[in-house]
Amino acid sequence: MLIDELAKEERWLEYHVTLLNQSYEEEYGLEIEAAYAEKQQIFGIVTINTAEGILTVNRSRRTNWDQDMLEAIQNSFHEMNEDPDQYINSEEVECEMTMLEFRDSLYFGDLMEKEYCEIEYSVSDKKYEAWSENFRKIFDKARKTTTEKTEFTLTTNDQ
Repeated sequence: MLIDELAKEERWLEYHVTLLNQSYEEEYGLEIEAAYAEKQQIFGIVTINTAEGILTVNRSRRTNWDQDMLEAIQNSFHEMNEDPDQYINSEEVECEMTMLEFRDSLYFGDLMEKEYCEIEYSVSDKKYEAWSENFRKIFDKARKTTTEKTEFTLTTNDQ
């Protein structure tokens, strides 16, 4: 019973926070965009002076990587005898076992179990941002950054 009431209150609060955030976006949208343009970014923290106080806007970002392009970059590093693991993270995300049939003269008709794994590639934002501009260009076509979530905090003048 108490859990149901808390869940109901949480939904009510989330709804009203969404309404409040929408009102901030409508009221101060142009000023917010100008502040981000001044920083030459679309994410991060900016502040806007309002009649009520200081509005802090925090846009988080999400970086997605084109898997085929990162795999090609990784293979290029291998071809140059360079260790790609210092630049590109790779993680097995899904593996499955498959039966293979050999068709050569020695093992004709023999079956062998083979594991195939799907690999997810990524590059940490910290590493990427620490690289020189020329080195980042190698990865730029594979990288897509979007804004993920916007949070607003109003610090009133009487606080």
